[in-house]
Amino acid sequence: MVPNLVQTGLVYVFNLIVGTGALTLPAVFNQAGWALGVSLIMVLAVISFITVTFVIESMAAANAIVQWKRLQQMKRVSHILQAALQASESQDEDSEDTPLFSPELLEKFPSTPHRYYLIQERIEMGQMATLFFSRFGCSLFFVCFAVYLYGDLTIYSAAVSKSLVDVAW
Repeated sequence: MVPNLVQTGLVYVFNLIVGTGALTLPAVFNQAGWALGVSLIMVLAVISFITVTFVIESMAAANAIVQWKRLQQMKRVSHILQAALQASESQDEDSEDTPLFSPELLEKFPSTPHRYYLIQERIEMGQMATLFFSRFGCSLFFVCFAVYLYGDLTIYSAAVSKSLVDVAW
């Protein structure tokens, strides 16, 4: 009798790790029928696709903002170095005041807007929140994220404790 409880507990833990969807789909299809089951799966697939698309577009927009700020900073530094270079033209060209990059280098940066939207660096959700939201919106984002994580933690702790009780008794 005890091995059955261990096996049941392992199935519960596996279900917790994999998620309830993968293990309950056959029973749901059996109860709902093929037509309703397939149509609901398709609706969920479309919603998942839309969600992923929104996240990818947000990441691309965040990358564009970061690249634009970096380009503007490089242009400011270039103008400062160019002014310093013009002031020191009477000195030797290989001095310490000579800039390491020329202003022509900045012209090689992408000038078309679509190139800014390439995802070249990983920007986390919290960093995107600070880019897109106001201070209140950013605080609200982190509060919602914390509530979500603590909710997941509560569900997992209840499931794990129930599984451990089932395995132990």
